[in-house]
Amino acid sequence: MTIKELTAKQREEIFFQYMVKHFHKSEIKPFEIIEKLISEGKYVCYGLFNSKEDQLKGYAYFIKNEDDKILLLDYLAVLKPYRCHGIGGKFLNQMRKMFAGEYKTILAEVENPDFAYNKADSLLRKRRIQFYLKNGMSLSNVLARVSVDNYRILFMSLEEVTQEDNKILKAMDTIYQIAFHKEFYEKHIELEISNVII
Repeated sequence: MTIKELTAKQREEIFFQYMVKHFHKSEIKPFEIIEKLISEGKYVCYGLFNSKEDQLKGYAYFIKNEDDKILLLDYLAVLKPYRCHGIGGKFLNQMRKMFAGEYKTILAEVENPDFAYNKADSLLRKRRIQFYLKNGMSLSNVLARVSVDNYRILFMSLEEVTQEDNKILKAMDTIYQIAFHKEFYEKHIELEISNVII
């Protein structure tokens, strides 16, 4: 499997063909906003391809904080025919190796199980957290609310550095300021540190 940066055409196809199905409407940034962030050097999109046929298997989109060398994994998905074969974990581990030396930390938002709609949704959210933990990420005590969506924040250190919750909170705050315009950020973003147990 090969990781390649996505072209504008590939990004458009993935957005309208897959992302709108893979993520809740409230979680999806408008296509134009993603493209604007890319043009400003604040965002990057990768695809995971079958090496032989160049067939797309999954995609990962990141918000970049170049000043602090931190990435936020904004979207990660494996296409339906390739799920449950360990591809998502391999993709995440390949990206960790790819970014080592260039970035210090990868952060990720995962829907907070405490805000699940029902038992099945809670189990799905917990399963997503377990996926990231199994593949080298750690759970912080940082909680985020972005508009109507509530998240737990996970992190993966790419250096031999201990990540403290206050540093993760500060990093998330900076990333949200990069990703969202001032009015949205001030009105719809909340961050806190909480000693929650999952």
